[in-house]
Amino acid sequence: MDNTDTTDPNSLYKSSIDGTNLLALTQTKMKSKASAVDNGSGAVFVSTDHKIRAITLGSTPVEKIISADAIWDNVAISKDGNRLAAITTDVDTAIYVYDFVTSKWAKFHLYNPTTEGAQQGGGVLYADAIEFDHTGEYIIYDSYNLIKSTSTDSISYWDIGVLKVWDNQQSKFGDGTIAKLFSNLPDSVSIGDPVFSKNSPNIIAFDYLQGDNTFAVLGLNIETLDLGIIASNNTIGYPSFSKLDDKIAFSTLDNTSKQVIATIILNTDKISSSKTSEIIVNGAQWPVYYATGTRILGFPPKANFSASYKSGKAPLSTTFLDQSTNEPTAWEWTFESGLPHTSTVQNPVVSYSADGTYAVTLKATNSFGSNSVVKSGYIVVSNVTGVDELKSDDTFSVYPNPSSGVMQLSLKEPLESDYNIQVYTNLGCLVLTIPKPKGEQSMQLDLSGFPNGLYLIRLSSKTKTYHSRIIKQ
Repeated sequence: MDNTDTTDPNSLYKSSIDGTNLLALTQTKMKSKASAVDNGSGAVFVSTDHKIRAITLGSTPVEKIISADAIWDNVAISKDGNRLAAITTDVDTAIYVYDFVTSKWAKFHLYNPTTEGAQQGGGVLYADAIEFDHTGEYIIYDSYNLIKSTSTDSISYWDIGVLKVWDNQQSKFGDGTIAKLFSNLPDSVSIGDPVFSKNSPNIIAFDYLQGDNTFAVLGLNIETLDLGIIASNNTIGYPSFSKLDDKIAFSTLDNTSKQVIATIILNTDKISSSKTSEIIVNGAQWPVYYATGTRILGFPPKANFSASYKSGKAPLSTTFLDQSTNEPTAWEWTFESGLPHTSTVQNPVVSYSADGTYAVTLKATNSFGSNSVVKSGYIVVSNVTGVDELKSDDTFSVYPNPSSGVMQLSLKEPLESDYNIQVYTNLGCLVLTIPKPKGEQSMQLDLSGFPNGLYLIRLSSKTKTYHSRIIKQ
């Protein structure tokens, strides 16, 4: 934590989790929040002279300058300590990443994904808060945006993005693709200072600001898009999850408007709280929880899947779509009465020739472990004819699927009102919105400019909503 007591020459302190046993680490003045490696051996920060410094976190701290170029504004270190991410004092719409293994820098340009098919849009001026995810492949960040207009007042706001900076499988820098946490924020609302939980890669916390005086710390499950209120606040909080994700520490102001650090106990969902916050350190800001000791970084997959057709008349052919999270590298499928009966392909095509109700099992694996899911009675095949014939639901269809980018969307019947087509990434980030007038039943969707992967297509009108998952490859 950073000391805000002007009578104390020390700047960076560490303490026990309850805010006691304070130990001064340095007198070097800090420009921004420190970032610690996962095993608690050290941290990095930018000092007020705009240099990047590293410091050990033991009882006898050792500090050194790791970038003497006086150009830096903020820095973060990956959980394994292999990479740095930094931003400069320039308004250069960029995040810089340094890989200690190859001793190379990469510059990633920041942009806003557009809703009209183009991959990049303007408006971003610079980033501020930055943090690596557990895998070291992604950086979550906030950025300041300015939308200029010749007819109305310019609009400025902060929002949050996720940037692909590294590829673990290929051991090289990532492709720089960006997904935004929210595509459209309400007027006068900004969000920033995002942080990942210590143990759940799908859970984040961030600051919320509406107008000039409404502050809160919010939590979000980026898989389910469930949003929760952790704590109301009276200033920017810079939240940090505890080692067990059972509480959050954040900056706040006491009743005399002095900077203090408070904690609040989280509910089991990790994105909300029903408790009252408690001040644990006076005269301090920018809390960072860390733990000592080495653990295996990364997470086993969470297996899940869907199918292009779950029911129909025999012979039924269906494509199974892997929807497992945490980047599985191997798949073991079992299809009751299917042909083939087993498969190790990520998205296999299976045929069913006999009527019945069948289970499907998927075991997804990566270097951190495996996870299985069994869906009983998932496939329903019927050989009946006439009025009792069982047909697959083709009210809303997308083809070809998988696709190289260009696909056709088709409605069996026209909708009675205008509707929207929205495309989401597998992380739940909205990347494309296309409005359509009522009565239009067929349209072309082009995802050629988007990265390969799994996407959710959502078609919604005033009265009806349809979903379809597609694979771009």
